[in-house]
Amino acid sequence: MLTVTRGSIVIDNIDLATLPQDIVRERLVTISQTPLIMVGCTVRFNVDPTERLPDTDIITALIRVGIWDGVLLERGGLDAEINDTLSLSRGEQQLLQFARAMLKIQARKSRILLIDEGTSSVDVETDARVQDLLRQDPFRSCTVLTVAHRVHSLLSYDLIVGLDRGRVVEIDEPMVLRNREDSIFRNLLNSGGY
Repeated sequence: MLTVTRGSIVIDNIDLATLPQDIVRERLVTISQTPLIMVGCTVRFNVDPTERLPDTDIITALIRVGIWDGVLLERGGLDAEINDTLSLSRGEQQLLQFARAMLKIQARKSRILLIDEGTSSVDVETDARVQDLLRQDPFRSCTVLTVAHRVHSLLSYDLIVGLDRGRVVEIDEPMVLRNREDSIFRNLLNSGGY
């Protein structure tokens, strides 16, 4: 984790720099564009590295993200080792991350989910399913911060923050920004054909 050198990150009136990093890591769940997959380990370990959760919880999470039936079940289930013979596509790896995040949020009662291009390698239909999943428990109880260039998936979010060269240039509801002619968000929507 990087140390803040300028400014501060304040959540619930608490400056994160004042908290021990292990506390911050425990409370913040992340899904990244480049999935962290442990090659040579089982599907079970990749979804539940603590190895404390019952199989039924893990399978339920994998079903909810849409990767159990037709993908993992047919390739050996939870005990299948992720390696050259069970190689997962980048999109499948991202869905595995969503299952892991779902279980972390349930177990730790984490309240913040950070998604950095977490659906960049999935098709549009799967992205729509993931966006729907984010509006359900346990994700519904979290503040979800999303970095995305596939901006049509942000239309259902509460608030959009537009950045240009590292500076905040607009903050508003998606539909308000969509209707503003000078909006970066609107321009991104239009350039993507949405």
